[in-house]
Amino acid sequence: MNDYGVRPGTLLGLDPEDGYYPAAGDVYNPNMPYNGNSHGGNDAYKGRMNWLKKAYGDIDIRLFYTGRNADSWNRCRWNEDNSPKFYRESPETGK
Repeated sequence: MNDYGVRPGTLLGLDPEDGYYPAAGDVYNPNMPYNGNSHGGNDAYKGRMNWLKKAYGDIDIRLFYTGRNADSWNRCRWNEDNSPKFYRESPETGK
């Protein structure tokens, strides 16, 4: 997971943790409130992610888990410029 921007220690305890579902156009930015999640702090968008459902595959977990600080995340090793598509895109979700 570290190659995809998630530090190994960050994974511990994420499953039972609540978060905020981000808006479709939200982009992760650790310098903004709630890491750029425009629904952050709004209990109408608060919930628990089901890691086993494909429907949640398009959610950026850095936006969802707004209670985690920027040190919880890492830079994704795979970018569109120089890595094969099978590293950048899930065959299950296409995301």
